[in-house]
Amino acid sequence: MELSYDPAMAKLTRCCSTFGLFLAAAACSDNVGPADRGPAGGDAQPADVSEVGDLGGADASGRDTGRDASAAADASPTADASPATDASPTDADAGISGCTEAWRSGFENGFPGEWLNYDNGSWSENGTMPNGRVSAWTIVDQASGEPIFAGQHAYKGWIAGAAAESHRAYPGIHTNLPTPLVNTFWVYLDADYSALSPSDWIHFGTWGNWDPESDAGVWALHTMSVRDGKLEFAHTNPFLGEYIGPQPPPDFPLRQWVRFTVYVHYAGTTGTVHAWQDGVPMLRAEVSQLAANPGTALRTAHWGMYAAPTVAAGVQYNDDVVIWTLAAPLTDFSVEPRCF
Repeated sequence: MELSYDPAMAKLTRCCSTFGLFLAAAACSDNVGPADRGPAGGDAQPADVSEVGDLGGADASGRDTGRDASAAADASPTADASPATDASPTDADAGISGCTEAWRSGFENGFPGEWLNYDNGSWSENGTMPNGRVSAWTIVDQASGEPIFAGQHAYKGWIAGAAAESHRAYPGIHTNLPTPLVNTFWVYLDADYSALSPSDWIHFGTWGNWDPESDAGVWALHTMSVRDGKLEFAHTNPFLGEYIGPQPPPDFPLRQWVRFTVYVHYAGTTGTVHAWQDGVPMLRAEVSQLAANPGTALRTAHWGMYAAPTVAAGVQYNDDVVIWTLAAPLTDFSVEPRCF
């Protein structure tokens, strides 16, 4: 199975936050914040899949929840060079029925490679901070001496100062993959929790759907981040997800590679999301925004350094990001679904 990219993605829509700041003259879309955890904003959403946005809002404390995902661009980036294959997981152990690899990136093909060919100005080919920015992303190699999980390359996103708006330094994908699916990816976070406020968040992943049949252009997005040292969802039900991990909840580990496995199932007006950290069940939730914005396919996703504007320093590495589609929904969530 290959990713399906829309070649008409030529119109960039920057979105508005619930603070009422218009980032573009085009129509605003609701932007889902990572764990910037506010209720979704009420702005009209774009009517074209090319106008991507994450739902946004603010919670009771007024924390920013706006984010504009991987806004669209023209060009049709090719799918990953890795062909779709049957991963042949140990179904009996993991409770899964047939994984099929649908997309993979180890950042070995450069940018755009298998990613959406869009740059909001945060991409740095040579690894230096672009003029006028305080956050950026690049692709590092083994020769750099920086963390690489597998192969020769990895994503690096970094922040060098506080900003007026949320940091957005990551690539993304637009796709049309049926759910249920499993997404695994590796994260290496270098941050100083003592320098962050309890409301500061650093994002790990965003997933969302769009209903092409109705041509509504409506997105139901949800996210996963670390805030106050703890892993959490946002824009789900419960809003921050239900924590089901070890007690007391541990801080997310720093300066080491951590494996995430995320199960996503959109079933029209209902859906579920589960997350495992290094094989341990950590979070589960309903994808509540499907009730208003129904759909069954994963249409957009991104990973990497997206963070609250008050975060002044931090580095995140990602590697070996893979999406598998499943032949049937999971029934046993006590065991990590191992498609790898």
